[in-house]
Amino acid sequence: MSILSFNDAKKIIDYEEHLIVDVREESELIETGIIKNAIHIPLSSIENFFISLQTSNTNINSDTYILIYCAVGIRSEIATERLKLKGFSKVVNILAGFGTLILGFWLSGRAASFIRSQTAKLKRVDPTLTPILASIARYAGLILTFVVALGQFGIQTTSIIAVLGAAGLAIGLALQGTLSNVAAGIMLLLLRPFGVGDWIEAAGISEWFDELLSVDVLRCYKPTPVVYQLVTERFDCKPSDVTFFSSNNWDVSGAGAFGFRTIWVNRAGAAWDKLPNSPDKIVRTIAEETKSWAH
Repeated sequence: MSILSFNDAKKIIDYEEHLIVDVREESELIETGIIKNAIHIPLSSIENFFISLQTSNTNINSDTYILIYCAVGIRSEIATERLKLKGFSKVVNILAGFGTLILGFWLSGRAASFIRSQTAKLKRVDPTLTPILASIARYAGLILTFVVALGQFGIQTTSIIAVLGAAGLAIGLALQGTLSNVAAGIMLLLLRPFGVGDWIEAAGISEWFDELLSVDVLRCYKPTPVVYQLVTERFDCKPSDVTFFSSNNWDVSGAGAFGFRTIWVNRAGAAWDKLPNSPDKIVRTIAEETKSWAH
């Protein structure tokens, strides 16, 4: 791709022999106006036009910079490549960044949709893993798109990448407890020691459960308040009547915001992340709190 930033394009316009070519359609010119000092040649006619220039007595030659413009950069890139094949070496696209953004957004969405459709067909893939993989693909594509587009607009991305890396490290250190829980969840989904619908007996507390409530009916997840509302609606109680246990501090924070009395099961003895609604109590195991309860 022959891509030119705005800064470099300005230098050529100011100091070099050049020709600005607008490859938009006539209807677009009526809607958005023309570019000063540019000639208008629709993409479908551009090759024939420049062949006629080569055979006529004009000042356009192989040393002339030809700056190609369109609305988003895609057609201008096509025109750039076609003219290069005709012998024009100094042909550049001055708006490829916009085309990259549009194409990147589209490809990111398509990649996420493809992953959803393909993983749904695989019986060995846990259904809860599908949206995670799709989201990772989408946001990774969007980040890459922004970095590439910024470079095409003439913005130095090295320092931006360095800042993002430092910010990521700082966020990782600040939320290490939460991130460790996320990593543990992903490992569970990958290793699949159990699946959707399985009843888990891990802490010897199954005798305390009278009801199993699932977010499947809501299609949203904690810490969304409506998830915690499942409890108050099912048992016709107030949030303050409920004691909520979780080993995830973000979950405890969300439940506390809803009005539950919260107990954080902090098995690893980790520090509380900088989240609102600190737990009402911290224990190492659930049994530590429930051993004195009467069923």
